[in-house]
Amino acid sequence: MSFDLTRAIELTRSTGVLQLSSLGLVSLPRAMFDPTFVHLIRRLDLSGNDLRSIPQAIGTLRNVEVLFLNGNPLASIPDEIEGCISLKVLDLRDTLVSTLPPSLGRLPSIVDINLLNSRLDPVVQDLYARGGVLKLLSYLSDRDARRDLEEALRATLTVDIYSESADTEQGKERVARLVADCMAEWPSNAENGELRTVVRNAGRLFNVDLYAASSSEVRAKLLELQRDNYRKALAADIELKMRAMYYGRIDVSRVEGTVKDIMANLPELEDAQFLLDNASKLFPKEAKEIKGSVLFKDLVNLRQAMLEDRAAAVSTLQKSLMIVYPDREPHHVDQLTRAVARLLRLADDIRMLASDAGELFPPEFNAAKPKAIYKAFKEIQKEKGI
Repeated sequence: MSFDLTRAIELTRSTGVLQLSSLGLVSLPRAMFDPTFVHLIRRLDLSGNDLRSIPQAIGTLRNVEVLFLNGNPLASIPDEIEGCISLKVLDLRDTLVSTLPPSLGRLPSIVDINLLNSRLDPVVQDLYARGGVLKLLSYLSDRDARRDLEEALRATLTVDIYSESADTEQGKERVARLVADCMAEWPSNAENGELRTVVRNAGRLFNVDLYAASSSEVRAKLLELQRDNYRKALAADIELKMRAMYYGRIDVSRVEGTVKDIMANLPELEDAQFLLDNASKLFPKEAKEIKGSVLFKDLVNLRQAMLEDRAAAVSTLQKSLMIVYPDREPHHVDQLTRAVARLLRLADDIRMLASDAGELFPPEFNAAKPKAIYKAFKEIQKEKGI
């Protein structure tokens, strides 16, 4: 063994390749991690051995680009693999690896991971099969970020929020339970953004009493915080809209009070957004005429009128489709009508589609696909410069 290793190391000095495959290895030789040698390894072949684990020292192989671990009874890969910053190819075929370290998602150069006949979690296998390496790395990167968030939340609760209570064993257990509950409250990678907000605003979201705190209360307070922030953002947008509409014709000292009056008369955030979307139709000609209560009344009337206008446009489209598909049952045509109309925001667009129904809808009813029809309609609009 020592003779083979010595020869392999000598070859590595000239080729950058360390060939240690099919040698019956149960552990890796320390010599390969020698600081004077480790930087020379660019390709490492450890395939076909009896390795059940990989040492943390694997992270010192900063220049390795290709790593073969296939054909080993490996159950896991250490987090320290993130130190292999030059790694491009990782072969894990025919191993017992069931999980991948999230830190793998930090590797900037990796382009291929072979997982054939490994024992990965079915969810991860499916993700890899559908999206390949990029999807897998994105998933691992999100899991890595999630792990960091969990540690940040634990540190924040222990040091900043419950520093006194967390000193005891009972307190530490309670913090651990609360952290676990919060991770379960936001279980998916897609919710990392909200978890980050929880960590940033922990002082405002967690009950001051550690033993009264709960993840459900945190979620409720977070939702309240998000709505409050959104309301403030809408108020700021309304102010900007007013300043633009009444440029040079508005008393700037009254703007803040006017915005407060408007927001006080809008019970729902959706109302404020509707006001912004239809500002030219709802705001009076002069800024001094703005009254929150009047704006809301006009808003309600306009919304109702737009709903009625849209319903009439949908009815027109349905009548056009009954002409295109006279042999179809009315409820089938109605389903198609509503599916297509949902893709169009403006009532005028629905009416335009109705006028061109014979051209845009295929002769065969079963060939009518809402998204395809919408795409064709938008292309015609583009050609007409609409």
